[in-house]
Amino acid sequence: MVPTFTLLSERDIAARKAELLARAGMPRHELIAKGLAYQLTPAEDAIKRELEDLDYLDGDGHE
Repeated sequence: MVPTFTLLSERDIAARKAELLARAGMPRHELIAKGLAYQLTPAEDAIKRELEDLDYLDGDGHE
């Protein structure tokens, strides 16, 4: 198996975040609040985790 990676521009990251929030069907603050209350479905939790990963890559200060 060959490791792969994807280079993402700031625009790519912003677009992916918007896609994820649209798929979640709720604003980011609601997703975070549900996560803090352990009320996320597995799909919502995966979205929240990917948003956190994208925040890290983007240097964003969200959670």
